[in-house]
Amino acid sequence: MTVMFVALLLNVILRYAFGTGMPIAYEIHAVLLPWLVGGGLVIAAAHNRNIAVTLLPDILPITARRWVFIGVQAVILAISVAVIWTSQPVVKASTFQTLSTLGITQVWGYSSLIYAFAGMAVIAICDLLRLLAGDPSILPDDGAASFS
Repeated sequence: MTVMFVALLLNVILRYAFGTGMPIAYEIHAVLLPWLVGGGLVIAAAHNRNIAVTLLPDILPITARRWVFIGVQAVILAISVAVIWTSQPVVKASTFQTLSTLGITQVWGYSSLIYAFAGMAVIAICDLLRLLAGDPSILPDDGAASFS
């Protein structure tokens, strides 16, 4: 994040001071930003801090709530596997695209897609196993729900 910010700041200063910027400042984001987004996605999911609307599960009894969460995790797993599977042609094609200034292939940026969705699939599998085993700590507390 710091590298991207400093590169962007220097580029803005150079553009306004000298009328030209650094081409690397435009391209570094093509590699680093997808990794930041993918990493943030996996970290948020691992800590159960992703965006969720829990109105329906909050009003259901605990057994029904568990089945709703099992269904949600199954859908997340299916979507993650589908994205990994269908993104293979794009990732393979990106091995032939290079960033002009950096000289590295764009596969480094696109591979963050596989990392993020593989991480989501692993988290979904772990959550599914915990839900099926009856782990009560994975379900939100009834007293924590607020309808205000």
